[in-house]
Amino acid sequence: KMLFDPRTLMCLSQSLLVLNIAGNGIDSIKDLSCLKSLTQLTCKDNQLTSMKELSRVFGAMVQLWKLEIDGNPVCTKPKFRDRIIVMTTNLALLDGKEITETSRRFLQNWRKHEGPAEEAE
Repeated sequence: KMLFDPRTLMCLSQSLLVLNIAGNGIDSIKDLSCLKSLTQLTCKDNQLTSMKELSRVFGAMVQLWKLEIDGNPVCTKPKFRDRIIVMTTNLALLDGKEITETSRRFLQNWRKHEGPAEEAE
């Protein structure tokens, strides 16, 4: 299982743009929320399970435009793709599929009407 050193991450937080941590048995990416400059993240084929954690982490990654996360247990949760799109601001590609501005607006409006119950694990 791969572990992240918080001091190293803080040193990289303003400069790291692309990170590939696929297939490392990772069950948490909470330490990555400091990577504010990250534009591309590949974290597929790990053991991520928490939508709440993903929301916190991806919400902090305002530059993120490409995300590959398939192959994690969290991907089987209801409305997974929709929820990821809503929790990110600039995501354009999710698991190799384009996210249109129209679909993003639709999902943001849908979320406003669904309320906080959708945020549950």
